[in-house]
Amino acid sequence: MAESLRERGASVEFIGAESGIESTLVPRAGYKLHSLPLAGFAGGVDDRIRAAFLFMRAVISCRRILENSRPNAVFGVGGYASAPAVIAANTLRIPTFLHEQNSVPGRVNRFASRFTKEVFATFPEAAEHLDGAKTVGMPTRRAFFKTSRDEALSELGLRPPVAFIFGGSGGALKINLAAMEAFREETAYTVVQIAGRRDFSRLSTDNPRHRILEYADDIWKYIAASDVVVSRAGAGSLFDVAAARKAAVFIPYPHATGDHQLHNARYFTEKDAAILLPDSEVTPESIKTSIENLLEDETRRSGLAERIRELATPNAADEIADKLLAAGENDEKRDEDGNGTQRVSSENQEARAGASKNESSKNEGARNEGAKAGHSKDDANREGVKDKGSKSEAARDEHAEDEGVRRDDGHVEDEGSNSKGSRRDDEYGMRRDDEHKGGGS
Repeated sequence: MAESLRERGASVEFIGAESGIESTLVPRAGYKLHSLPLAGFAGGVDDRIRAAFLFMRAVISCRRILENSRPNAVFGVGGYASAPAVIAANTLRIPTFLHEQNSVPGRVNRFASRFTKEVFATFPEAAEHLDGAKTVGMPTRRAFFKTSRDEALSELGLRPPVAFIFGGSGGALKINLAAMEAFREETAYTVVQIAGRRDFSRLSTDNPRHRILEYADDIWKYIAASDVVVSRAGAGSLFDVAAARKAAVFIPYPHATGDHQLHNARYFTEKDAAILLPDSEVTPESIKTSIENLLEDETRRSGLAERIRELATPNAADEIADKLLAAGENDEKRDEDGNGTQRVSSENQEARAGASKNESSKNEGARNEGAKAGHSKDDANREGVKDKGSKSEAARDEHAEDEGVRRDDGHVEDEGSNSKGSRRDDEYGMRRDDEHKGGGS
Protein backbone atom coordinates (compact mmCIF):
# COMPACT_ATOMS: atom_id res chain seq x y z
CA MET A 1 0.00 0.00 0.00
CA ALA A 2 2.73 2.49 0.92
CA GLU A 3 4.49 1.75 -2.35
CA SER A 4 1.36 2.39 -4.38
CA LEU A 5 0.48 5.59 -2.52
CA ARG A 6 3.97 7.02 -2.82
CA GLU A 7 3.91 6.45 -6.55
CA ARG A 8 0.81 8.65 -6.64
CA GLY A 9 2.55 11.45 -4.78
CA ALA A 10 1.11 10.74 -1.35
CA SER A 11 2.98 11.12 1.91
CA VAL A 12 2.79 8.00 4.07
CA GLU A 13 3.03 7.68 7.84
CA PHE A 14 2.33 4.82 10.24
CA ILE A 15 0.74 4.41 13.65
CA GLY A 16 1.71 1.22 15.45
CA ALA A 17 2.42 -0.45 18.77
CA GLU A 18 5.73 0.17 20.51
CA SER A 19 6.12 -3.58 21.01
CA GLY A 20 5.10 -4.55 17.48
CA ILE A 21 7.37 -5.67 14.67
CA GLU A 22 6.51 -2.42 12.89
CA SER A 23 8.73 -0.59 15.40
CA THR A 24 11.76 -1.72 13.42
CA LEU A 25 10.37 -2.46 9.96
CA VAL A 26 8.65 0.86 9.32
CA PRO A 27 11.60 3.18 10.08
CA ARG A 28 13.92 0.88 8.17
CA ALA A 29 11.67 1.22 5.14
CA GLY A 30 11.95 4.99 5.33
CA TYR A 31 8.53 5.84 6.76
CA LYS A 32 7.63 7.88 9.81
CA LEU A 33 6.19 5.78 12.63
CA HIS A 34 4.08 7.06 15.52
CA SER A 35 4.49 4.43 18.26
CA LEU A 36 1.91 3.88 20.98
CA PRO A 37 2.10 1.86 24.23
CA LEU A 38 -0.58 -0.78 23.74
CA ALA A 39 -1.49 -4.21 25.03
CA GLY A 40 -3.85 -6.94 23.88
CA PHE A 41 -7.03 -7.77 25.76
CA ALA A 42 -5.92 -11.32 26.57
CA GLY A 43 -5.15 -12.43 30.10
CA GLY A 44 -6.80 -11.91 33.46
CA VAL A 45 -8.91 -9.08 34.80
CA ASP A 46 -5.92 -6.90 35.68
CA ASP A 47 -4.47 -7.36 32.19
CA ARG A 48 -7.76 -6.41 30.56
CA ILE A 49 -8.15 -3.32 32.73
CA ARG A 50 -4.64 -2.22 31.83
CA ALA A 51 -5.31 -2.88 28.14
CA ALA A 52 -8.53 -0.84 28.28
CA PHE A 53 -6.70 2.05 29.93
CA LEU A 54 -3.95 1.98 27.30
CA PHE A 55 -6.58 1.79 24.57
CA MET A 56 -8.33 4.94 25.78
CA ARG A 57 -5.01 6.76 26.03
CA ALA A 58 -4.17 5.57 22.52
CA VAL A 59 -7.37 7.07 21.12
CA ILE A 60 -6.42 10.43 22.66
CA SER A 61 -2.86 10.13 21.33
CA CYS A 62 -4.10 9.20 17.86
CA ARG A 63 -6.41 12.18 17.81
CA ARG A 64 -3.49 14.45 18.65
CA ILE A 65 -1.34 12.83 15.95
CA LEU A 66 -4.05 13.24 13.33
CA GLU A 67 -4.71 16.85 14.30
CA ASN A 68 -1.02 17.63 13.85
CA SER A 69 -0.46 15.68 10.65
CA ARG A 70 -3.76 16.81 9.10
CA PRO A 71 -4.24 13.80 6.78
CA ASN A 72 -7.02 13.09 4.29
CA ALA A 73 -7.94 9.51 5.19
CA VAL A 74 -7.08 6.71 7.61
CA PHE A 75 -6.56 3.11 6.53
CA GLY A 76 -6.39 0.25 9.04
CA VAL A 77 -5.76 -3.46 8.66
CA GLY A 78 -6.55 -4.76 12.12
CA GLY A 79 -4.52 -5.36 15.22
CA TYR A 80 -5.11 -3.59 18.49
CA ALA A 81 -3.17 -0.52 17.32
CA SER A 82 -5.53 -0.03 14.40
CA ALA A 83 -8.80 0.57 16.24
CA PRO A 84 -7.66 3.64 18.23
CA ALA A 85 -6.57 5.38 15.04
CA VAL A 86 -9.83 4.56 13.26
CA ILE A 87 -11.93 5.78 16.19
CA ALA A 88 -9.86 8.95 16.59
CA ALA A 89 -10.16 9.69 12.87
CA ASN A 90 -13.90 9.21 13.08
CA THR A 91 -14.19 11.82 15.84
CA LEU A 92 -12.34 14.24 13.56
CA ARG A 93 -14.62 13.40 10.62
CA ILE A 94 -11.67 11.98 8.69
CA PRO A 95 -12.70 9.31 6.15
CA THR A 96 -11.59 5.88 7.35
CA PHE A 97 -11.03 2.65 5.45
CA LEU A 98 -10.32 -0.91 6.57
CA HIS A 99 -8.85 -3.98 4.93
CA GLU A 100 -9.67 -7.45 6.28
CA GLN A 101 -6.84 -9.73 5.23
CA ASN A 102 -8.04 -13.15 6.34
CA SER A 103 -11.02 -15.33 5.52
CA VAL A 104 -12.44 -14.95 9.02
CA PRO A 105 -12.77 -11.28 10.09
CA GLY A 106 -10.84 -10.37 13.22
CA ARG A 107 -12.57 -8.83 16.21
CA VAL A 108 -10.80 -5.51 15.80
CA ASN A 109 -11.94 -5.13 12.21
CA ARG A 110 -15.48 -6.23 13.03
CA PHE A 111 -15.60 -3.53 15.68
CA ALA A 112 -13.77 -0.82 13.74
CA SER A 113 -15.80 -1.41 10.58
CA ARG A 114 -18.70 0.44 12.26
CA PHE A 115 -16.69 3.65 12.03
CA THR A 116 -15.42 3.38 8.47
CA LYS A 117 -16.36 4.82 5.11
CA GLU A 118 -15.52 1.60 3.26
CA VAL A 119 -14.28 -1.92 4.05
CA PHE A 120 -12.13 -4.02 1.71
CA ALA A 121 -11.58 -7.77 1.99
CA THR A 122 -9.02 -10.19 0.62
CA PHE A 123 -11.35 -13.19 0.50
CA PRO A 124 -15.00 -13.37 -0.61
CA GLU A 125 -15.72 -15.41 2.53
CA ALA A 126 -14.72 -12.50 4.78
CA ALA A 127 -16.70 -9.98 2.73
CA GLU A 128 -19.85 -11.96 3.46
CA HIS A 129 -19.40 -11.23 7.18
CA LEU A 130 -18.65 -7.51 6.88
CA ASP A 131 -21.55 -5.32 5.83
CA GLY A 132 -20.88 -3.66 2.49
CA ALA A 133 -17.32 -4.97 2.20
CA LYS A 134 -15.76 -5.12 -1.25
CA THR A 135 -13.49 -8.03 -2.23
CA VAL A 136 -10.27 -6.67 -3.75
CA GLY A 137 -7.72 -9.34 -2.85
CA MET A 138 -4.44 -8.84 -0.99
CA PRO A 139 -2.19 -5.84 -1.66
CA THR A 140 1.13 -7.38 -2.68
CA ARG A 141 4.51 -5.79 -3.23
CA ARG A 142 5.43 -5.57 -6.91
CA ALA A 143 8.79 -7.24 -6.31
CA PHE A 144 6.98 -10.57 -5.82
CA PHE A 145 5.57 -10.32 -9.34
CA LYS A 146 8.68 -8.98 -11.05
CA THR A 147 11.72 -10.74 -9.58
CA SER A 148 12.95 -13.46 -11.93
CA ARG A 149 14.16 -16.86 -10.78
CA ASP A 150 17.51 -16.59 -12.54
CA GLU A 151 18.14 -13.15 -11.10
CA ALA A 152 17.29 -14.32 -7.59
CA LEU A 153 19.41 -17.47 -7.82
CA SER A 154 22.38 -15.41 -8.93
CA GLU A 155 22.03 -12.72 -6.27
CA LEU A 156 21.54 -15.20 -3.44
CA GLY A 157 24.19 -17.65 -4.62
CA LEU A 158 21.81 -20.61 -4.58
CA ARG A 159 22.15 -23.79 -6.64
CA PRO A 160 18.85 -25.19 -7.99
CA PRO A 161 16.59 -26.91 -7.38
CA VAL A 162 15.57 -24.95 -4.28
CA ALA A 163 13.01 -25.62 -1.56
CA PHE A 164 12.12 -22.62 0.61
CA ILE A 165 10.61 -23.03 4.09
CA PHE A 166 9.39 -20.27 6.38
CA GLY A 167 7.05 -20.12 9.34
CA GLY A 168 7.31 -16.57 10.60
CA SER A 169 9.48 -13.72 11.80
CA GLY A 170 9.06 -15.10 15.30
CA GLY A 171 9.36 -18.66 14.05
CA ALA A 172 7.07 -21.67 13.74
CA LEU A 173 8.70 -24.08 16.15
CA LYS A 174 7.07 -27.28 14.94
CA ILE A 175 7.96 -26.58 11.31
CA ASN A 176 11.47 -25.45 12.23
CA LEU A 177 12.30 -28.57 14.21
CA ALA A 178 10.80 -30.90 11.63
CA ALA A 179 12.70 -29.23 8.78
CA MET A 180 15.97 -29.28 10.72
CA GLU A 181 15.71 -33.05 11.17
CA ALA A 182 14.41 -33.66 7.64
CA PHE A 183 17.35 -31.99 5.91
CA ARG A 184 20.17 -32.51 8.39
CA GLU A 185 21.89 -34.95 6.05
CA GLU A 186 23.09 -33.95 2.58
CA THR A 187 20.42 -33.55 -0.10
CA ALA A 188 20.48 -33.35 -3.89
CA TYR A 189 18.67 -30.01 -3.72
CA THR A 190 19.12 -26.76 -1.82
CA VAL A 191 16.96 -26.01 1.23
CA VAL A 192 16.61 -22.47 2.57
CA GLN A 193 14.88 -22.21 5.93
CA ILE A 194 13.96 -18.94 7.65
CA ALA A 195 13.76 -19.84 11.32
CA GLY A 196 12.80 -16.55 12.99
CA ARG A 197 14.66 -14.81 15.79
CA ARG A 198 13.41 -17.00 18.61
CA ASP A 199 14.22 -20.40 17.10
CA PHE A 200 17.35 -19.56 15.12
CA SER A 201 19.84 -20.33 17.91
CA ARG A 202 18.24 -23.74 18.48
CA LEU A 203 18.76 -25.00 14.94
CA SER A 204 21.75 -26.55 13.22
CA THR A 205 22.53 -28.72 10.21
CA ASP A 206 25.32 -30.83 8.78
CA ASN A 207 23.98 -30.43 5.26
CA PRO A 208 26.06 -28.03 3.11
CA ARG A 209 22.98 -27.38 0.97
CA HIS A 210 20.76 -26.55 3.93
CA ARG A 211 20.91 -22.83 4.67
CA ILE A 212 19.26 -21.70 7.92
CA LEU A 213 18.58 -17.99 8.23
CA GLU A 214 17.31 -15.97 11.14
CA TYR A 215 15.48 -13.40 9.04
CA ALA A 216 15.30 -11.97 5.52
CA ASP A 217 14.28 -8.47 4.48
CA ASP A 218 14.16 -9.42 0.80
CA ILE A 219 12.06 -12.54 1.11
CA TRP A 220 10.69 -12.07 -2.40
CA LYS A 221 14.11 -13.08 -3.74
CA TYR A 222 14.05 -16.39 -1.88
CA ILE A 223 10.54 -17.14 -3.07
CA ALA A 224 11.49 -16.22 -6.64
CA ALA A 225 14.55 -18.52 -6.48
CA SER A 226 12.59 -21.49 -5.20
CA ASP A 227 10.94 -24.41 -6.97
CA VAL A 228 8.78 -25.37 -3.98
CA VAL A 229 7.62 -23.25 -1.04
CA VAL A 230 6.46 -24.50 2.37
CA SER A 231 4.80 -21.96 4.64
CA ARG A 232 2.08 -21.15 7.12
CA ALA A 233 -1.20 -19.85 5.69
CA GLY A 234 -1.54 -16.22 6.67
CA ALA A 235 -3.03 -14.16 3.86
CA GLY A 236 0.15 -12.23 3.15
CA SER A 237 2.23 -15.37 2.75
CA LEU A 238 -0.31 -17.03 0.48
CA PHE A 239 -0.61 -14.12 -1.91
CA ASP A 240 3.15 -13.50 -1.97
CA VAL A 241 3.63 -17.09 -3.13
CA ALA A 242 0.82 -16.68 -5.65
CA ALA A 243 2.40 -13.52 -7.05
CA ALA A 244 5.70 -15.36 -7.54
CA ARG A 245 3.89 -18.31 -9.18
CA LYS A 246 5.34 -21.10 -7.07
CA ALA A 247 4.17 -24.60 -6.21
CA ALA A 248 3.41 -24.54 -2.51
CA VAL A 249 2.62 -26.66 0.53
CA PHE A 250 0.61 -24.71 3.12
CA ILE A 251 0.57 -25.68 6.80
CA PRO A 252 -2.18 -23.70 8.56
CA TYR A 253 -1.47 -22.69 12.14
CA PRO A 254 -4.12 -24.68 14.09
CA HIS A 255 -4.62 -22.13 16.86
CA ALA A 256 -5.28 -19.10 14.68
CA THR A 257 -8.36 -17.11 15.64
CA GLY A 258 -11.44 -18.63 14.07
CA ASP A 259 -9.17 -21.18 12.37
CA HIS A 260 -8.70 -18.49 9.73
CA GLN A 261 -5.45 -19.95 8.38
CA LEU A 262 -7.22 -23.17 7.44
CA HIS A 263 -9.93 -21.17 5.66
CA ASN A 264 -7.26 -19.08 3.93
CA ALA A 265 -5.44 -22.17 2.71
CA ARG A 266 -8.61 -23.87 1.48
CA TYR A 267 -9.31 -20.93 -0.81
CA PHE A 268 -6.24 -22.13 -2.74
CA THR A 269 -6.24 -25.88 -2.13
CA GLU A 270 -9.90 -26.34 -3.13
CA LYS A 271 -8.96 -24.88 -6.52
CA ASP A 272 -6.02 -27.31 -6.77
CA ALA A 273 -3.65 -24.35 -6.59
CA ALA A 274 -1.66 -25.61 -3.59
CA ILE A 275 -1.22 -28.61 -1.30
CA LEU A 276 -2.57 -28.66 2.26
CA LEU A 277 -0.50 -30.31 5.00
CA PRO A 278 -2.33 -30.25 8.36
CA ASP A 279 -0.21 -29.17 11.31
CA SER A 280 -1.09 -32.43 13.06
CA GLU A 281 0.66 -34.32 10.27
CA VAL A 282 3.88 -32.30 10.29
CA THR A 283 6.90 -34.55 10.79
CA PRO A 284 10.40 -34.56 9.29
CA GLU A 285 9.24 -37.30 6.94
CA SER A 286 6.04 -35.54 5.79
CA ILE A 287 7.82 -32.26 5.03
CA LYS A 288 10.62 -34.00 3.15
CA THR A 289 8.23 -36.22 1.20
CA SER A 290 5.98 -33.28 0.25
CA ILE A 291 8.92 -31.34 -1.12
CA GLU A 292 10.57 -34.23 -2.94
CA ASN A 293 7.32 -35.37 -4.54
CA LEU A 294 6.91 -31.93 -6.11
CA LEU A 295 10.56 -31.61 -7.13
CA GLU A 296 10.33 -34.97 -8.90
CA ASP A 297 7.02 -34.22 -10.64
CA GLU A 298 7.49 -31.26 -12.97
CA THR A 299 4.00 -31.57 -14.46
CA ARG A 300 2.33 -31.40 -11.05
CA ARG A 301 4.62 -28.62 -9.90
CA SER A 302 4.01 -26.51 -13.00
CA GLY A 303 0.25 -27.03 -12.77
CA LEU A 304 0.13 -25.82 -9.18
CA ALA A 305 2.28 -22.81 -10.05
CA GLU A 306 0.04 -21.77 -12.93
CA ARG A 307 -3.18 -22.15 -10.96
CA ILE A 308 -1.93 -20.28 -7.90
CA ARG A 309 -0.78 -17.37 -10.08
CA GLU A 310 -4.34 -17.04 -11.38
CA LEU A 311 -5.43 -16.25 -7.80
CA ALA A 312 -2.89 -13.46 -7.29
CA THR A 313 -4.27 -9.92 -7.05
CA PRO A 314 -1.74 -7.52 -8.61
CA ASN A 315 -4.19 -4.59 -8.69
CA ALA A 316 -5.41 -4.70 -5.08
CA ALA A 317 -3.02 -2.06 -3.73
CA ASP A 318 -3.68 0.33 -6.61
CA GLU A 319 -7.45 -0.06 -6.27
CA ILE A 320 -7.39 0.76 -2.57
CA ALA A 321 -4.90 3.61 -3.06
CA ASP A 322 -7.15 5.22 -5.66
CA LYS A 323 -10.07 5.07 -3.22
CA LEU A 324 -8.04 6.71 -0.45
CA LEU A 325 -6.80 9.49 -2.68
CA ALA A 326 -10.24 10.11 -4.12
CA ALA A 327 -11.64 10.47 -0.60
CA GLY A 328 -8.94 13.03 0.17
CA GLU A 329 -9.59 15.01 -3.00
CA ASN A 330 -13.34 15.12 -2.38
CA ASP A 331 -12.73 16.19 1.17
CA GLU A 332 -10.42 19.02 0.11
CA LYS A 333 -13.14 20.35 -2.14
CA ARG A 334 -15.53 20.37 0.79
CA ASP A 335 -12.89 22.13 2.88
CA GLU A 336 -12.60 24.87 0.29
CA ASP A 337 -16.35 25.39 0.58
CA GLY A 338 -16.06 25.50 4.36
CA ASN A 339 -18.06 22.31 4.78
CA GLY A 340 -15.50 19.82 6.01
CA THR A 341 -12.28 19.16 7.84
CA GLN A 342 -9.00 17.93 6.49
CA ARG A 343 -8.29 14.25 6.35
CA VAL A 344 -5.53 11.65 6.30
CA SER A 345 -4.86 8.38 4.72
CA SER A 346 -3.18 6.06 7.15
CA GLU A 347 -2.70 2.31 7.34
CA ASN A 348 -1.38 -0.22 9.79
CA GLN A 349 1.00 -3.04 9.53
CA GLU A 350 2.59 -5.93 11.33
CA ALA A 351 3.47 -4.92 9.09
CA ARG A 352 1.08 -2.96 7.23
CA ALA A 353 0.75 0.58 8.38
CA GLY A 354 -0.89 3.83 7.48
CA ALA A 355 -0.91 6.51 4.99
CA SER A 356 -1.81 10.08 4.80
CA LYS A 357 -1.99 12.77 2.23
CA ASN A 358 -3.24 16.25 2.70
CA GLU A 359 -3.21 19.04 0.18
CA SER A 360 -4.88 22.27 -0.68
CA SER A 361 -3.57 25.46 -2.19
CA LYS A 362 -4.82 27.21 0.91
CA ASN A 363 -3.25 25.04 3.57
CA GLU A 364 0.32 24.06 2.84
CA GLY A 365 1.15 20.54 3.03
CA ALA A 366 0.06 17.55 1.03
CA ARG A 367 -0.03 14.34 2.81
CA ASN A 368 -2.23 11.40 2.17
CA GLU A 369 -1.52 8.26 4.06
CA GLY A 370 -2.16 4.64 3.70
CA ALA A 371 0.34 1.95 3.64
CA LYS A 372 1.29 -1.58 3.84
CA ALA A 373 4.64 -2.57 5.03
CA GLY A 374 5.23 -6.00 3.88
CA HIS A 375 6.82 -9.01 5.31
CA SER A 376 10.36 -8.54 6.29
CA LYS A 377 13.21 -11.04 6.37
CA ASP A 378 16.98 -11.47 6.38
CA ASP A 379 19.44 -12.25 3.64
CA ALA A 380 22.53 -14.41 3.52
CA ASN A 381 25.02 -14.96 0.75
CA ARG A 382 26.61 -18.23 1.56
CA GLU A 383 25.41 -21.79 1.66
CA GLY A 384 26.37 -24.00 4.52
CA VAL A 385 25.68 -24.81 8.04
CA LYS A 386 24.00 -21.84 9.63
CA ASP A 387 24.21 -18.20 8.66
CA LYS A 388 22.60 -15.20 10.27
CA GLY A 389 22.74 -13.45 6.96
CA SER A 390 22.86 -9.77 6.30
CA LYS A 391 19.79 -7.60 6.59
CA SER A 392 18.97 -5.44 3.60
CA GLU A 393 17.59 -1.94 3.95
CA ALA A 394 14.35 -2.65 2.12
CA ALA A 395 11.70 -3.63 4.63
CA ARG A 396 9.14 -6.35 4.22
CA ASP A 397 6.72 -7.86 6.17
CA GLU A 398 3.30 -11.76 5.58
CA HIS A 399 2.98 -12.47 8.40
CA ALA A 400 4.40 -13.52 8.04
CA GLU A 401 0.78 -14.51 7.87
CA ASP A 402 2.30 -15.06 4.97
CA GLU A 403 5.08 -13.11 7.01
CA GLY A 404 4.97 -11.73 8.11
CA VAL A 405 4.59 -10.16 9.46
CA ARG A 406 4.10 -10.22 6.29
CA ARG A 407 2.07 -9.60 8.66
CA ASP A 408 -2.18 -10.72 8.73
CA ASP A 409 -5.19 -8.75 9.67
CA GLY A 410 -4.79 -8.71 13.35
CA HIS A 411 -4.33 -12.37 14.18
CA VAL A 412 -1.38 -13.92 15.95
CA GLU A 413 -0.17 -16.90 14.12
CA ASP A 414 3.21 -18.44 14.74
CA GLU A 415 4.97 -19.26 17.94
CA GLY A 416 7.19 -16.64 19.41
CA SER A 417 6.23 -13.23 18.17
CA ASN A 418 7.89 -9.93 18.96
CA SER A 419 4.85 -8.18 20.39
CA LYS A 420 3.49 -8.37 23.89
CA GLY A 421 0.70 -10.75 24.74
CA SER A 422 0.41 -14.48 24.85
CA ARG A 423 0.83 -16.08 21.45
CA ARG A 424 2.34 -19.13 20.00
CA ASP A 425 3.08 -18.96 16.34
CA ASP A 426 3.71 -15.66 14.59
CA GLU A 427 3.12 -16.03 10.90
CA TYR A 428 5.33 -14.10 8.55
CA GLY A 429 3.76 -11.61 6.83
CA MET A 430 1.78 -10.80 9.16
CA ARG A 431 0.50 -11.07 11.33
CA ARG A 432 -1.33 -10.59 14.52
CA ASP A 433 -4.13 -11.80 16.66
CA ASP A 434 -6.45 -8.96 17.40
CA GLU A 435 -6.32 -9.97 21.02
CA HIS A 436 -2.57 -10.28 21.21
CA LYS A 437 -0.62 -8.47 18.55
CA GLY A 438 -0.05 -4.82 17.96
CA GLY A 439 -0.89 -3.33 14.66
CA GLY A 440 -1.13 0.16 13.42
CA SER A 441 -2.87 2.59 11.26
